[in-house]
Amino acid sequence: MTFQRFEEIFKTKYPDATAVMHGKFGGTDRNNKVAIYFKPDGKVYEYSGAYEDILCKLGIKVMSQSRFNERVQELKRYKEMHGTENIFSGIFEVDTEKDKFFDFSEEIAECEKNIEYIKANYIIV
Repeated sequence: MTFQRFEEIFKTKYPDATAVMHGKFGGTDRNNKVAIYFKPDGKVYEYSGAYEDILCKLGIKVMSQSRFNERVQELKRYKEMHGTENIFSGIFEVDTEKDKFFDFSEEIAECEKNIEYIKANYIIV
């Protein structure tokens, strides 16, 4: 994420505050932190980490497209394996008839729920 995109998202929640890029505020050139100046009280806070992480620290729910894609791929893998033959079946004495096939119905439901929550509550960048 670029600083410009970070600043656009940041301003949606804090329109009166000012964000200063890594290393461009007094003292931050040594520690590579982003400085946030909150008006009208004049307090300055420094945050380290990726822009996405800093936005989350400030209460703005943001997720990178790649992290979101990981969730989608996880769901895809569960769906592909659901109902297929369990290659580990028969190894253990406690196996039952239902153990002969993979059942990922709970995982699929949980993934779908998480993906919908992210879509509704996060800014995907």
